[in-house]
Amino acid sequence: MARRKKYSKRKTLSYCFDDGDGFPTFPNLVHLELGIDYSFGWKLLPHFFENSHLLECIELDKESEENNEKGDVVDDSYDWNQPKQVPECLMHKLEEIKVRNLWRRKADGEVVKYLLEIGKALKKIEYQI
Repeated sequence: MARRKKYSKRKTLSYCFDDGDGFPTFPNLVHLELGIDYSFGWKLLPHFFENSHLLECIELDKESEENNEKGDVVDDSYDWNQPKQVPECLMHKLEEIKVRNLWRRKADGEVVKYLLEIGKALKKIEYQI
C-alpha cells in the first residue's frame, strides 16, 4: 500500500491581491488554505486553481458573518465566477476539499456545486456550515 507524504514544515504565504496585478503561479503548491473574506470573496479561488496545477487539497474558510462590522458592504464581485476553462488541477489532481463557515448564500452553493461537478479526482469533501 502506497503511503502519502506528510509535510512536517508549514510555510505561510501572505499575498496582497490587486485586480491590476498579474497573479503569481504556484508550481509546487499541493495544499492550500484560503480564507474567504469580505474584500475579495470567492474571486481569488479561480486564480489559485488556474495557477496551481499540482493542487491536491484545498481548505476554504469563510469569514464569519459576525466578524462583519455594521455598515460594511460586501463587494459586488463577492459572488462566484467560475473559471472560463476547467482548471487542470480540478480534472486530474484535486482529491480533497474542506469548506467551513458557509452562510447559505447563493454563491457558496454555486462554488460547492461546481467543485463536485468538475472535480474528477475528488475523493473526499468536508462541508461545515
